[in-house]
Amino acid sequence: MLHECDRLYDITLDDRDTKIGTMNDAVRYGYHDFGGLSTKLPVIGDSAQRLIGAATYEWSKDVMAEHEAISLKMESADTAAGEGLTNSVIHFFATGQGAHGSVAHKHAKGDGKQSCITGREDAYFALRTRK
Repeated sequence: MLHECDRLYDITLDDRDTKIGTMNDAVRYGYHDFGGLSTKLPVIGDSAQRLIGAATYEWSKDVMAEHEAISLKMESADTAAGEGLTNSVIHFFATGQGAHGSVAHKHAKGDGKQSCITGREDAYFALRTRK
């Protein structure tokens, strides 16, 4: 159950990284293709290439920020779902044991949440580097 949360988070990050990588490729190829053509323009060629470089850089920052925001939203939803599943199992077990609402039940919910957070962070560091 907690591993499912980690797997979903990893998929979200992979999707984000793929989209940002594709965008970075488009920026580089666009800059070199259009920038290379613009340098052939008499008098304004160098300025045109710099303008293309600045425009593609600004565009890439906007696209990257959009993908980051989307992945953060998805990651938050996946976290909430993972914690909800964990709490469901804890509630089910506590009810079956006649301990629903007890101090032990409340501690188990807190430990479950902390385990999910710790597991995700461990998986994140094992699979990724911080940006």
